[in-house]
Amino acid sequence: MAANRIAPAVIRAQPETVPELSFDDRLAAAVRHHNEGVAGSKEAVQNAQAQFKSLHAQYPGSAIVKAYYGSTLALMARDSNRPSEKLDRAKQALALLDEAVAAEPGRRSHRILRGKVAYRLPESFFHRTNTAIEDYAMLIDYELANPGSLDRKTYAQLVYELGEAYYRTERPKEAKLCWSMLPKLTNDEKLIRLASVKSKSAIRSMSAPANDKFELRDLAGVIIGLAGASLLKFTKRK
Repeated sequence: MAANRIAPAVIRAQPETVPELSFDDRLAAAVRHHNEGVAGSKEAVQNAQAQFKSLHAQYPGSAIVKAYYGSTLALMARDSNRPSEKLDRAKQALALLDEAVAAEPGRRSHRILRGKVAYRLPESFFHRTNTAIEDYAMLIDYELANPGSLDRKTYAQLVYELGEAYYRTERPKEAKLCWSMLPKLTNDEKLIRLASVKSKSAIRSMSAPANDKFELRDLAGVIIGLAGASLLKFTKRK
């Protein structure tokens, strides 16, 4: 009689437990996709939106999540082909960015994210250029007190855009003041040339002769009232 054979037991492999990523790791990955989106990748924007939406649902009180989520929604507005969606995304973006800045007004990452979004929105519809001025002035102020907090390219671009923001809100003297400083800040000939052209437009807007000396003392009170002491210190920087 043949011996009874016992079938070998089937051992099923247990799925490996994947450790859950920490908040910092998830945030870093989402920020990486956000930055790739800023550079132009629509796929990265979609990834960032999904990641920040999840983080915001899990950590609704996190100001940094709100700031980057808002900026990501602004990128989605940029990429959308539907006007109504562009508008809704932009409004959501601004609301989140405003909340982030209100929660942590001294955090520079929030300011540059909100400032960039506010700068790019059409003033005639959103009326947020003054928000860009506020945020850019804060960043410039910090750079003047802590040289090197911004890389030189970013710093020069912020100064140029601050001039644009002033000009857009019909403050050509302040715009010219910003643009006249660019040769001291950068070797970017294209940016300097563009600022020079813009500065001539500002002079015409001021209804002043082109050879009229631009005196800092004439603007001191105005500038302090508009953007704090940052621009005054800025003009004295060598």
